[in-house]
Amino acid sequence: MKKDLAIFEGHEIRRIYDEKTETWFFSVVDIVQVLTQQLDYKAAQNYWKVLKHRLKKEGSQLVTNCNQLKLPAADGKSYLTDAANAETRLRLVQSVPSPKAEPIKRWLAKIGCERMQEMSATPKRKDNVDTYAYFGEPVYTCSLKDGINDGFLTPFKARQISTTLDKYVCTPDDTVVEGEVETGKTYVEEDFNRSIEIREREKKRVEIFMGQINQNEKTLVFCASEAHAMIVRGLINQIKTSKDPNCCQRVPANDGTLGGQHLRAFQDNEKTIPTILTTSQNSRPGWTPGTSATSCSCARSRP
Repeated sequence: MKKDLAIFEGHEIRRIYDEKTETWFFSVVDIVQVLTQQLDYKAAQNYWKVLKHRLKKEGSQLVTNCNQLKLPAADGKSYLTDAANAETRLRLVQSVPSPKAEPIKRWLAKIGCERMQEMSATPKRKDNVDTYAYFGEPVYTCSLKDGINDGFLTPFKARQISTTLDKYVCTPDDTVVEGEVETGKTYVEEDFNRSIEIREREKKRVEIFMGQINQNEKTLVFCASEAHAMIVRGLINQIKTSKDPNCCQRVPANDGTLGGQHLRAFQDNEKTIPTILTTSQNSRPGWTPGTSATSCSCARSRP
């Protein structure tokens, strides 16, 4: 087995590669130390010891699936240490409340499959090879229902909103509330909410999709920009049937702490608020809004 160190935001995370199964196993305590933001390694060990005991009593698969592998310690010697494969790492991250949960989950997903980057997602057509024969037996399988219940998958319905006012020509008798509009120019779908805004149009679009969705199911609304996401959130709050003031929230780029809280609450299956998130596609570089909710709608309120 090949032993190696991976670095996440300055933290060393020990890992070991099993050539036979082509699987990376990462140190559980090292991941826990990042999630709990503990400076003291012993404190992270104690946290994992308590969590492990509780999860064992609950019959959690996380504890059952941990492997005891020899990893190097600070004294230069190797000791048997709890190590986790991809499935177990995901369960671990989900079990520890932390602002680092989403960043390290994405990082682990990327770095944990480095050896697979050169492989095609499907066998070459000219070979006509059976998928199992080409890739080998799957490391982990589950039913669609279990995948959804465990938070690996989320079924969703995508809705794209359109109206009759998808083109607009400014005439001299139109009232410009703010900014400048070029008279006689034809503004098309791509211009709305970028170079021109018609608030009545946006309100109508929000009314349409709020009437289409189940307002008790979690919904992502993709907007043209952060400013547009704020406008849409305000319009949703005017129309929504829920009386909870936090029912609809915006996830921006420049409000990481609060936005991250809204996102984690949205992803939590046990929480129903916030139910609707508005966001810009470019609100966070490299970030794709995700959810572990049991069902989700996606509304596209942008060109």
